[in-house]
Amino acid sequence: MLQNIKTAYFIGIKGVGMTALAQILQSSGVHILGSDTKEKFFTDSVLDNLGIKYIEGFAAKNVPKNIDAVITSVAYLNIGNSEVKRAKELGLPFFTYPEALAVFFNNSYGIAVAGSHGKSTTTAMLGVILEKAKLDPTVIVGTRVNQWGSNARVSTNNKIEAGIRCFVIEADEYRDAFLRY
Repeated sequence: MLQNIKTAYFIGIKGVGMTALAQILQSSGVHILGSDTKEKFFTDSVLDNLGIKYIEGFAAKNVPKNIDAVITSVAYLNIGNSEVKRAKELGLPFFTYPEALAVFFNNSYGIAVAGSHGKSTTTAMLGVILEKAKLDPTVIVGTRVNQWGSNARVSTNNKIEAGIRCFVIEADEYRDAFLRY
């Protein structure tokens, strides 16, 4: 279902994984919008550079009724977030970040980097090595990578509906998310 979406709304769009996934979907022609806190992160400039519109602050009225998918950070699931509640009330197709990422990652040649120390560094190094080896990877890293000016690198042949040829992710362990990949 996610492979054919045209529009997606991201709840918690400034999160590093969420921003990276938004970048990947946008590169495949998906129109992205979303919301997050007013707090400032490096991902604000990533979203701004991509031209992705987002609202600072959460409110039920922010959730569009005509949207193909709602993707939420797991951080906003069980805390009474008004947008999560509204999306569910509207019966919109609803995915957590790990669920959405798994749809694309598990349909690709994927490498997930897990562990307790050095995941971001290892993921970034692996992504840069694969890029230099001309394997054109799509990569999601838990921090900004200087070579890319972002926390993600999107393959020039990013075809999410067919599976990404080489997909490297920093596997998030929060709430056992990495078990999905």
